[in-house]
Formats: sequence, C-alpha cells, structure tokens
Amino acid sequence: HQQARIEIDGIDTAMSGSITFISPTLQAARRTASVEVRIDNPEGRLRPGMFAKVTVPIKVQTDALLIPRISLIEDANTKTQTIFVIEENVSRRRAVEIGLLQGGVVEVLSGLMEGEAVVTAGQHSLKDGEKVRVVNP
Repeated sequence: HQQARIEIDGIDTAMSGSITFISPTLQAARRTASVEVRIDNPEGRLRPGMFAKVTVPIKVQTDALLIPRISLIEDANTKTQTIFVIEENVSRRRAVEIGLLQGGVVEVLSGLMEGEAVVTAGQHSLKDGEKVRVVNP
C-alpha cells in the first residue's frame, strides 16, 4: 500500500499511514475523491471529528500499465474494482488492484496484462462469459 503523511490539528508530531482505498470516481462539484488511510492509534490520540492534512508522495512510474478510468466498475460495499477484458470474443470480469489516478487514466498494479483488451463502453450491462463483438479494438 502507498504511504501517506498525516498532520493532525492538536497533535505536534506528524503520523504516517497507508492508503487502503482510493475511489476511482470523483465528486465533480467538490473536485474530491474518497480516500481511506489506515493509521495506527495505540495511544488513542486520534478522536472522531479531528481534522487532518494528508500528504501523499507522488512517484513517477515510467512503465506503468494504464487504462481509462471509465473502464473501472467499483463495488462500494466491498470497495473493490473490476474491469471486463475480452478473450476470444467473450467478456471476462476481472478484479484489479489500482494504483495512482491521474486525469482520465488509472494505474493497474495487478489483474491485467499488457496488451489485453479492456472494455471501455457498456461494461456496466455486461455479464461474465457473454459473447461480444469488438467494435473498436
């Protein structure tokens, strides 16, 4: 998991945590996305309602596997992301682990191999194992 630095109002020392979830969708009006960070709190210094400034170090990935953000299907209950790939004109649903989000693309850390065909339109109505016709490879 990617690390984050957390500065909390009322606590003198910065803390660190690991990012466990980044929503693949933005709240357009607020220009924000939901992010969850796991922080150890053994001394009980963190309390509900406290405000924090979170800094996420950005790394440059030159060989990242990127897909269009719109191809992701998010399950809000399980906080997992899936995509559909096409194998021999059959749709296959795949769980993917995502990394950094930037603009209209998302980094795929696992669950997809370079060169595989990813569905970018109509994926929300697809079912795993359905025969499909590729229109725009």
